This record gives sequence, structure tokens and C-alpha cells, in this order.
Amino acid sequence: STLPVVEIEVLKRVSGSSVASSLFGQPIYLMPTGATSLSFEDIWENRQYVSCLSRQLNEKDEGLLSRVLASPGTLTALVAIFPASHCNGLYR
Repeated sequence: STLPVVEIEVLKRVSGSSVASSLFGQPIYLMPTGATSLSFEDIWENRQYVSCLSRQLNEKDEGLLSRVLASPGTLTALVAIFPASHCNGLYR
């Protein structure tokens, strides 16, 4: 199965303990890409970016309040994104 690639807009960093799943639904976890269609260099660069961002978010117990980019006028839900270490590497 393939996972969709979506573009997101980060609205702000938030404290991990202050995000209520009842407001934002299940959190989404930040993971490096596993897309085999990308070049080795792109995969390596993505892993470096994700690793650096995850480390910074973990150090401060933070997540990213974000929304999926869509066509103008389209409503999109806000989502909370956390480093994968919060869920032992599982993602949805």
C-alpha cells in the first residue's frame, strides 16, 4: 500500500501536553519518507530534515499545529503532528 503525500502549513508549535485529542483528533506522527520513487539524495535529505525537526520537538515536548493545504475556499481540519518517538515509530 502507498501513503499519500500531502502538503501542510505549520501554524505554530504547541506543547505536547496541551493538545487535546478531542479537539484535533488522533495526532499524526512525523516520519521520514519511505518512497522508493525518490532519488537516494532526496530520501537522505528528507531523513536529515525529519531527524533534526524531531529532535528539536522532542527536546521541548512540542508538536506542530498544522493544516493540510487545499484549494482556496476549501475547509481543512487542523491536525497536531508529533515526532514518531511519541508512538514508538507507529503512524497513521
